[in-house]
Amino acid sequence: MRYVNHHISRIAMKESVGFRFLMLVVLPGSLFLSLLAVLNQPIVGRDAALYLSISFDPSITDVSSALKRFNWPWYPLCIKFISGLSGLSPEIVARLSCEFMTAIACLLAADIVRRNRPDLAAWAALLVLAVPAFNEYRGEILRENGFWCFSLLALWLMYVMKHARLVSRASLVCLSTILAAAFRFEAVYLFIVLAVVEFSRMHGKLLKISVITGGLVLAATILFSLSHRGLLPAGRISAFVNYLDPVKIYGDFSVFTRYAALEMPKYSYKDTKLIFFIGLCGYLIVKIVSALGVFSLPWALSLRLPEKARALAWDPMTVAAIGYGGILLAFLIGKLFLTGRYAAFLGFLLLPGICAGTRCVARRWPRYSPFIVLLCVILAIANVVSLSEPKIFIRDAGAWIADNLPKDARIYFEDGRIGYYARRYHTRGNASREAALPTEEGNEAYGYFVLRCQPDSALRQLQERGLHPIRDFRGGGCVTIFRKTEDQSAFSPLKLLSSR
Repeated sequence: MRYVNHHISRIAMKESVGFRFLMLVVLPGSLFLSLLAVLNQPIVGRDAALYLSISFDPSITDVSSALKRFNWPWYPLCIKFISGLSGLSPEIVARLSCEFMTAIACLLAADIVRRNRPDLAAWAALLVLAVPAFNEYRGEILRENGFWCFSLLALWLMYVMKHARLVSRASLVCLSTILAAAFRFEAVYLFIVLAVVEFSRMHGKLLKISVITGGLVLAATILFSLSHRGLLPAGRISAFVNYLDPVKIYGDFSVFTRYAALEMPKYSYKDTKLIFFIGLCGYLIVKIVSALGVFSLPWALSLRLPEKARALAWDPMTVAAIGYGGILLAFLIGKLFLTGRYAAFLGFLLLPGICAGTRCVARRWPRYSPFIVLLCVILAIANVVSLSEPKIFIRDAGAWIADNLPKDARIYFEDGRIGYYARRYHTRGNASREAALPTEEGNEAYGYFVLRCQPDSALRQLQERGLHPIRDFRGGGCVTIFRKTEDQSAFSPLKLLSSR
């Protein structure tokens, strides 16, 4: 044990490592963790079901047809194109591309830390695989993987090409940003990061601040003026600008607090806006802490390290982290919700601080550095291994529907992933469950219903509404397939019940 601790300590406390070391550790380590995640949870997620449905659907042949299904379809179309060229299944193409993009994102983030602080490179190689923020999404097919990869590529180029000509540097950064925006349009904020970083290299502190502030105010004024006049393209672009528009954010927030104030005690009626604003800011902090997990403690410690503050005053990662934090806060106040996946990108951007804080702890208590390394390894594996049973009922139910129900059957899917496995590629946009169920006035929209398993009382209510259970599936969950009693189709009830 002493021999093992000695060598772990040497790696953990190593002052400087090179890019080759990062490639040999981060890339294989990331791909190995992704493989564990895929084996542990083979069922695709809800977003993945949408992307793959577009990729599989033979009726989607161009951008216009894809836009009818999804208003930002560039990644599904890319999967469809690569699948057509390679002959691989769209799901295999999607999984390979997502995991390779995640591995590249991890490598770029670790190398950015190495370029800033060579003494933190070994910690970066370890911590980038252990931070829960983005690692817990391994094995999933998400647009965020491409957003992370190309956004970090843009930031990485700001370091690598620091001394290159401005035109060359800006061109490559802008190209990477456009590629990142093809996955998530929010990446366009990196154009502002690029401008701030470039202007920060000007001489003269007052001139630097004046130019940056004036440029940001001018750009925001033009953008929001175009939005108010309806001159921006509809869809994702206008939606993104709207949830950053201070006027619209304040208006929506005021409407919400006006209704919420009616339920508040009379003594706090006037302070409703302040109460909810502080509460939302606290909620954002909770989301960030949750994304970082135990690594939020070393990151908080790094804020008190003077050498970090001096080195990263106008650092691209710092500017990007502040800007992305502002985007998350604006989104949260305007939409009143925030998923952990949206905050995951901050895990990459805060990696330099996490590494600096962890190294400070390891130097302060060198005896415990092997245990810190061991904890990081355990957390890396814990991010991708779940003790819950995989939801194989989704795949089984979809396969049964594909084999047993007619192609023209009108089916309501409460979970769109079952529709994907059933090879029914038009399940997006289904009505709510209550709106889809039969009513006394008659509702002929659907002949079959695939619903989550119900308690006995709810099951009796569904039968009273004319639904007859014909098959159920279990395994990590439960789902039941119902048929309207009026719709006998071509199936014998005895045949369907015998397949239980």
